[in-house]
Amino acid sequence: MSAAGVAVVPAAVYAQDKPTSDAATVPDSSEIVVTARQRSERLIDVPVAVTAMSQQDLQRYNSTTLADIGQAAPQVRIAQQASGGGSSFVIRGIGSSTLDTGFDQSVAINVDGVQTSRGRSLQQSYFDLQQVEVLKGPQALFFGKNSPAGVISMRSADPTSTFSMGANLGYEFRAHELVGSGFVSGPLTDTLGVRLAVQARTMRGWMQNVPAAPIPNWEPATGATMLAADKWGPKQREVMGRLTVVFKPTADFDMNFKFTAGVSRDNGEGTNGEIVYCGGGPVNGLVDPYEDCKRNRKVVSAYVPPELLAGYIGNRSDSRPYEEYKPILASLTTNWKSDKVALTSVTGYYHYELGYLQNGFEKSSYAYNLGSQVEKYRAFSQEFRGLTTFDGPLNAMVGLYYQDTSLYNGQSFRIAALPQDPATGYYQSISKTGTLSGKTYSAFGQLTYKILPNLELAGGVRWTHETKDVDQRNTYVHPLLAGLFPMKEFSGHYKGNNVSPEATLTWHPTSHTTLYGAFKTGYKSGGFGLPAILSVGTVGSDFTFGPEKVKGGELGFKGEFMGGALTLNSAIYLYDYKGLQVDIFDGTKITYQVFNAGSARTKGAEINLRYRASRAFSLRAGLGYNQARYRNFVSACYAGQSVAGGCNLAPDANGVFTRQDLSGAPLVRAPDWSGNIGVTYDTPVTDGFNLAISGDATGTSKYFFSETEGAGTRQNGYFKLDASIRLYQPEQGLSVALIGKNLTNRYVIAGGSDRPATGAGAGTNTVTPGDIIGYIERPREVMLQVGYKF
Repeated sequence: MSAAGVAVVPAAVYAQDKPTSDAATVPDSSEIVVTARQRSERLIDVPVAVTAMSQQDLQRYNSTTLADIGQAAPQVRIAQQASGGGSSFVIRGIGSSTLDTGFDQSVAINVDGVQTSRGRSLQQSYFDLQQVEVLKGPQALFFGKNSPAGVISMRSADPTSTFSMGANLGYEFRAHELVGSGFVSGPLTDTLGVRLAVQARTMRGWMQNVPAAPIPNWEPATGATMLAADKWGPKQREVMGRLTVVFKPTADFDMNFKFTAGVSRDNGEGTNGEIVYCGGGPVNGLVDPYEDCKRNRKVVSAYVPPELLAGYIGNRSDSRPYEEYKPILASLTTNWKSDKVALTSVTGYYHYELGYLQNGFEKSSYAYNLGSQVEKYRAFSQEFRGLTTFDGPLNAMVGLYYQDTSLYNGQSFRIAALPQDPATGYYQSISKTGTLSGKTYSAFGQLTYKILPNLELAGGVRWTHETKDVDQRNTYVHPLLAGLFPMKEFSGHYKGNNVSPEATLTWHPTSHTTLYGAFKTGYKSGGFGLPAILSVGTVGSDFTFGPEKVKGGELGFKGEFMGGALTLNSAIYLYDYKGLQVDIFDGTKITYQVFNAGSARTKGAEINLRYRASRAFSLRAGLGYNQARYRNFVSACYAGQSVAGGCNLAPDANGVFTRQDLSGAPLVRAPDWSGNIGVTYDTPVTDGFNLAISGDATGTSKYFFSETEGAGTRQNGYFKLDASIRLYQPEQGLSVALIGKNLTNRYVIAGGSDRPATGAGAGTNTVTPGDIIGYIERPREVMLQVGYKF
């Protein structure tokens, strides 16, 4: 889908790069141009809640991941976990489960015109960026399905008008991370510009594995020796590159082509996880002497002998845990304009291949539960958009959109320590494969009418039609489990239509202030899940779900004051979400279920300030209050939840309760309060060098990090402190920086789940609480970075 970072009105062929070694001044808000409505507008003019981050904002702390970007924007939470979807993006408390790889996210990620809702987007770095825009609230009119919570839009840097090149090399001491990046940019002719940017990094890791030594006669199925795990994780290695070509033969026509590709590897899915809460019972009755059940960034891990991994989908010749993600992202944006009309075409292609072998996802030295996965995803999109620019009060924007997607997923699991299958020699429990394909057709339009020169009414609607087909099956079942997991086909066809209207009234009391009110709707696409387990009890309704819908509105005020030194962006909002898409594990049927359940409401307020006291000193601050609560939600019980503890609904055939009522409870990863405050002092210290000193504090109030919201799944409120000091030559030359992130070394759990095979008696009066696995954000980082720009 068309990028928020691609303007309808053509810009100059070559972007005028601000110095990549940090400029000495902070730009006025009037210089910050966003494209939240698919046309270039000043940030203070656009009637959308937007947090915009410039190249300087990103470089201040070497922010090259979605997690870094999310931390800089209040009311944004990003969690990387070990599961089918890989990660969850949350804005204003609204996000999606990571349990099922078939799920799209409620927050769309848009990079250079290519939009995706896949959680795996978190697994790569985002480098050489010109600007990031975080659009909050439903964005269906301009971004379509799968954006009911918002959009994170990233625009990479374009070619410069003159020849330029630069490189940076950084070393982070805690995780032993080495990062190198560079670019070459400039014009080839008067009408053709090129930019090539690359980044490579390698990291030892910051989670320590124990015992990191062989354990003789330990494997529970065979009594074989467990092999030594890597001592550290996530042990990451990544190489990414991007080529940008811009062609502008006339003032009225330009083309922008971008191609990004690379590979990201580490030593296994979920290596940022550890046991953060112990309920009282060992895993499958096996006491693990290496467990300490402390929040100390240490995880118990040992690798199984290779013979146990025979037949696993995605297993490699060395049979060691790994994860590999190989993305390709390409876009071609074409702009043409006349005096009265501007036309845009955006062609997008997104493809990735993912493979991993996860060792012992219950986090024990027995590696009792094993899992592997291979996934291939492809999406092609085409959008045409037109905007009138008449002198009169009435103008229009119309567009058409098409998308074709396909997803293949194959998985293998060990869910029990079974003896060897005599027919195949396998020790695994189950293998399954599935395919999910879809087509989307959209038409959208907006009319804007200037009631007065400073008062505008805008109304628009987006119509979407989509179809999806799923086909999945178990391809192998161990003979001892044949009665539970059938070798049969599970197929389905989904067809849906949606109409999402919105209306906005915008008033500019002065040329530097904006007051707006907006009514918005949106939806997240319905479709099918690709659950990890297909059991004898599985039926089509277990993996079929309808759309998730939202409607509501917000009031906002933006302004530029004190001659541009102070800018303010604020909003209050209320949105109702219905048909929440939920993924749970049903222990009675031994299968995962995805369905629409209940409703939620988010309401709150946010404010962002930037103040430039002088050319040397600037201040930034943001604060958000967000009350995100389930209005009606019957959820799965957590492991070991008693009847008295709330597991008192939906009894099974044996009278054991299976559900709890979370109506009125906060949504997962939805703190009530979040905010940030930061300062930068940037001044010349010699004739050729500037010194820039920055400090930023970010924090949130408490929140639940697991969907079932059980005991041990609450993250307390916290503050993180970042700081940097940079000595640099402003236009070109040398830069040296010391960058610190999370200097207070706060232990933060981003996401989590019940630990497999722990807890007993849920839905009864006699229970053993389960353990909790938490997935941890990075600890203190201190990086020394050296750069040079020619």
